[in-house]
Amino acid sequence: MTQAEEIAGQAARTEWSDTLSRFAPLVIIAFFVLQVVSRVTSPGGVGLDEAEQMVATQTLELGYGAQPPLYTWLQLAVFQLTGPGKLGLALLKHVFLAATYLGIWVLARQLGANRMTAAVAMFATLLLPSLSWESQRALTHTVLATALTVWTMNAAVYAARTGQMRDYVLTGVIAGLGFISKWNFGFIIAGLLVACLVRPELRNRKALVALGAALLVSAVPVIWAVGNWHLTTATAYKFDIDTESSFVATSASALASLVKGIASIAALAIVVLLLVFRTSRTPGADGGARQPEAGIVELAMLGAIGFVVVAMLATGATTVEERWLLPILVCLPMALTLRLMPWLTAARVRWFFGVAGVVLVAIAIAYPMNMRRGKSNPSYQSAPFEASARALGIETGLAVVSGTYLAGNLRLIRPELKVLTPGMPKLQLGGGAPDMVLWWSRDKTGAAPLADLQRYLGTFDAAPDVGTPAEVTVPYPAPHADRMFSLYRVEWSQ
Repeated sequence: MTQAEEIAGQAARTEWSDTLSRFAPLVIIAFFVLQVVSRVTSPGGVGLDEAEQMVATQTLELGYGAQPPLYTWLQLAVFQLTGPGKLGLALLKHVFLAATYLGIWVLARQLGANRMTAAVAMFATLLLPSLSWESQRALTHTVLATALTVWTMNAAVYAARTGQMRDYVLTGVIAGLGFISKWNFGFIIAGLLVACLVRPELRNRKALVALGAALLVSAVPVIWAVGNWHLTTATAYKFDIDTESSFVATSASALASLVKGIASIAALAIVVLLLVFRTSRTPGADGGARQPEAGIVELAMLGAIGFVVVAMLATGATTVEERWLLPILVCLPMALTLRLMPWLTAARVRWFFGVAGVVLVAIAIAYPMNMRRGKSNPSYQSAPFEASARALGIETGLAVVSGTYLAGNLRLIRPELKVLTPGMPKLQLGGGAPDMVLWWSRDKTGAAPLADLQRYLGTFDAAPDVGTPAEVTVPYPAPHADRMFSLYRVEWSQ
C-alpha cells in the first residue's frame, strides 16, 4: 500500500467516525422507537412497577404511597391520549430513556466536547446496566428521576455560565420536579448545594433562589407525604435498618453495600472506557476542550455520594440497591469521557462505537425475550391472566384485589375494571361497595386470602365472607404448562 493510499484510507475511516458522531442522537432515537414497538407487540402482562401505574392512574391524587406522584401524573396524562395499556406505558418510559441519553449528549457539548466526544459520552452511558437494561425491563420512577438528573445538570451548568436569574430559577424548577419523581433525588439536590458552596460562580444568592424554586415546586406532594408518613415509609424495610448491632458493624455493612452498588453500576463503563482509550500513552486527535464547569457535575456526584454515606450511617441502613444510585452516577461515563478527551482518536472511537453497537443489538434482541420469560421461571408476566379472568367472569365493576401486581394486570386486560388494593389504600374511586374480592396464587398452594388483604378488608364498613371462594386454575403457557396459576373470587355481600 502506498503512502497516498494509506492516507486516503485513514481519511475514510475518520470520515466514518465523524458521520456516525453527527448522527448519534438520531441513532438513539431510532433505537428507542424500535424498543417501543418491541414492548407493545410483546405478549403477556406487565411487571410490578408498570402494574402499579395501571392501578394508580385510575384517579388523580396528591400522593399514591411510598413513591412521589410525578411519574403517575404524567402517565395519567399519556393514558388520556393512548388509553391505559402497553402503548402508553412504553411511550412514557422510552421518552424519558431517550431524554437521558440525549441530555448526556447536550451536557457533554456544553462542557466542551466536540461531536465525536459527545457521541462517545452518550454511548458510554449504555454501559450502565441499571440504565440500559434494568430501566427498560422494570423501572418507572427511577427512569424519570434519572432523566431529570441529567437535565438538572444541564440547567446548572448553563446557569453557571450565563449567571442569569432565569437560568437559576429553571434549574430549581427542574430539581423540584426531580424531587417529586423519586425521593432519593434529594441527594442530587444536596450534591448540587455542595457544588454551589465550592464553586465561586455558583456561590451567590441566585443559588438560594433556585433552592426556593425547587422547594416551591415540590411543596404540595411533600406535605402529602409527611401527612401520610406510614405510607411514605412503607418500603423502608428495603434498607435493612439495623439498630441492634454496633455502629462499627452497621457502618461496615453500609459501606460494603454502597461500594458494591457503585461497582455494579459503574465498573463496566469505567473498564471499557479505560481499555479502549487509555491503554495508549500517546494522545490523539483533539476531542474538544474540557470546560471548567465540568467540575460542577463531578462535585455534585461526589457530594451526593457523601450524603448517601451520611444518611446510611445516621439511620443504620445497611443496604443500598444498585438502582437507587443510578440518578447519582448517570453522568459518570460522560465525566470520565471528558477526562479522556486527549486520547480520543478516530481509530479508538471506531472500536468504541463497535462495542456500543454490540450492546444496542444485544439489548434489542434480549428485550422482547425478557418480556416473554422475565427473571423468574415461569415469568410473572406470562401468567394466564386473560384465561383466568374469562373463566371467573371478571369484566367490569369495582374489585378489591390482593396486590398491585395482580390488580394492574387485570386492568391491562379489563380497562373498564376498577381496582382497589392494600398497597394503595388512598385511591378515591368511589362507587359504593365493591362488587368482588380477588386474590391469586402463583402456584396452587391454597385458597386462603393473603394477610394484607384480610387486614385491608377490615377497613371497609362491611366485608364479605371469604371462606368459600370461586376458584379457577389454569396452566401457564408452554414451555411451563406443568405449572398452575390459580385465581380466586368472592362476591361482595353486605
